[in-house]
Amino acid sequence: MSRRALLIEASEVKGENQLPGARVDVRNMSNYLQSNTGGAWDSGEIVVLNTPQASVVKSYLSSFAAEDYVFIAFFGHGYHAR
Repeated sequence: MSRRALLIEASEVKGENQLPGARVDVRNMSNYLQSNTGGAWDSGEIVVLNTPQASVVKSYLSSFAAEDYVFIAFFGHGYHAR
């Protein structure tokens, strides 16, 4: 079975303070996936994108089309504006 994990973090948003928690979250998820409990993924099966442009994400999604299993997670920081 072929599998890939795509971990996307958005820690650098234009006009906002940097969000270091997003980087920590993606690192923790990568460590979890590589643990026995998380599925014992190899590091080569995991791709981490740091504040990518949409075109980069779409390119990875296209390249993963032939995989049997794809895990995608997004890490960022949101807020509610009135």
